[in-house]
Amino acid sequence: MVIKMKKPLIIEIHQTTSACPTQFEGKTSDGRMVYIRYRFGRLSLQISKKPADFVDRLVEDFNTYYDEIIGERYDGCIDLDLLKEKLKDVVMFRD
Repeated sequence: MVIKMKKPLIIEIHQTTSACPTQFEGKTSDGRMVYIRYRFGRLSLQISKKPADFVDRLVEDFNTYYDEIIGERYDGCIDLDLLKEKLKDVVMFRD
């Protein structure tokens, strides 16, 4: 289930893997943790409900902002530009 909410501003984002699946972590302007993953053609974006220091906090307390199949079954690599394009309707990115 995807929850519709006001677009958060992602102020920090960095890729945490160099292989499949592609994963990114970051922070929103209000201090919440961001976790983005692309595996088997599925792109998902999760953001913690409360400010947090570690992405591990997402396991228990997060909202899913995006969860869609955008690629082929065995796709697992996505670059930051395409990721931003796909997520532009649900989050904002600081330039």
